[in-house]
Amino acid sequence: MGAISSYDAIPSSSFAGVNVVIFGFADTSLTTMAPTTEKQIQKAMSGEMAGTVNFLSLGGEHATPITFNSATTGVIAQNIIAQINNFNSKNPIKIDGVDLDLEQGIDSSTIAELAKIFKQAGLKVGAAPQVYLSNGSNIDSKNPSNLVLTSGGGGTAYDRGRENVYQLALNANNLDYIFVQTYNTKGFTIDGADEANIHFVKNAAKALNSAVKTQCSSTTLCVPSATKIVMGTVSNKYAGWFTPFDGNTTAADQKNTLDVLKADIDSMVGNPDYSNFAGTMVWSLNMDYAANLYSSSNTAYSPGGFSENIFGAEPAPTVPYFTIQITNNAPNSPNRFAYASVTLVENNNYWIFGNKWDQPIVPGGMGNNAYQLWGTLPSSKDVPGVQHSSSLDNILSGKDSFAAKVQVNGYADNSSMSTPTGSFLCRSSAGTNYNFKAGKSYNIIINATDNNGTTAACDITES
Repeated sequence: MGAISSYDAIPSSSFAGVNVVIFGFADTSLTTMAPTTEKQIQKAMSGEMAGTVNFLSLGGEHATPITFNSATTGVIAQNIIAQINNFNSKNPIKIDGVDLDLEQGIDSSTIAELAKIFKQAGLKVGAAPQVYLSNGSNIDSKNPSNLVLTSGGGGTAYDRGRENVYQLALNANNLDYIFVQTYNTKGFTIDGADEANIHFVKNAAKALNSAVKTQCSSTTLCVPSATKIVMGTVSNKYAGWFTPFDGNTTAADQKNTLDVLKADIDSMVGNPDYSNFAGTMVWSLNMDYAANLYSSSNTAYSPGGFSENIFGAEPAPTVPYFTIQITNNAPNSPNRFAYASVTLVENNNYWIFGNKWDQPIVPGGMGNNAYQLWGTLPSSKDVPGVQHSSSLDNILSGKDSFAAKVQVNGYADNSSMSTPTGSFLCRSSAGTNYNFKAGKSYNIIINATDNNGTTAACDITES
């Protein structure tokens, strides 16, 4: 959810195509969610099918033993429980559980204690371990004695890359799901296939199912029969390292790989050798629908390719031509509102536009970079200098116009758009909705230094 532009590119049809959604990543220092986070979760939930299970994920690549350890476990757990309780008290669709995505060398006791507290609080608990091996270079899927579910560590002082750190939580029956990452950990094989081989996912699933027992009490890999195994992979070549998509350069290449993956998935469903296999996880919907935001060379992929092929999601709606220019007309003078961005407030959604590096636009008096051009995907391909905005794609999907309030955000510098010094409605719109039309171009000229505390000077032109 922190990658706002790509998150905004995910259409409702994608959320309707899955039955488990994992929201990453929670701020563990808060007892109440930030308003922007809550709105993002609400947006996804509004597109979900009935019965979808929702997880709030903790960790990610930046969570380390410095922040997740035995001394912080209790505080983290209680903060997250408070967040979920507060969210659920205000929303008809609930967050059902917590996902432990702890991959930077977190120890087994910390993982086990977090899982225990969340389970005792009545929440579902999932975990996202990386699959690796304790010794050797190959894992035999029929006898996976050297297979481990690791929290990684990348060779740091906290490296637990070959340790089975999720086993204590599994032994206690406190993990309802394991969302297994089958990427980013090259250097070994399962039944002779490495992570660059699409069949690695199926081989890993077989190995994990070979370790299923009614009850677990060991330090070596054992998966309780009540725990569901979900195999995780990436959506395309830009979503991870050491994946079967690495050689893909076109949408057709990606489709061929996905077709093989889909056939493997279908062959596991209902097969007794894969008794606990419960589905496929993707990293991530953001990457699937807005991979071009992560790599400019990734324009060949069709947005939603993974979701359509694997989850059966409806194709993303087509979008019309539309461009918007944000021009900061403020003089270059000492003022805490001199740098600026614009937020379009549309149907209770907040779409923010600054420059392409998620920074405020510099004042006009500074000359260069005093404006930014954004557009829908068709516009960005046709008009030089127009940055693709997945937010505009989302707003205009299936529409010929939209109404929005124009909010000007002022900043003291251009370091970050996350904390504006002040936000004001455009004076020209007088607090009412402005009607934007598909097929048109707009220039929003703003001057965030000229404000009276509630409104800001701005002008909107249409062409």
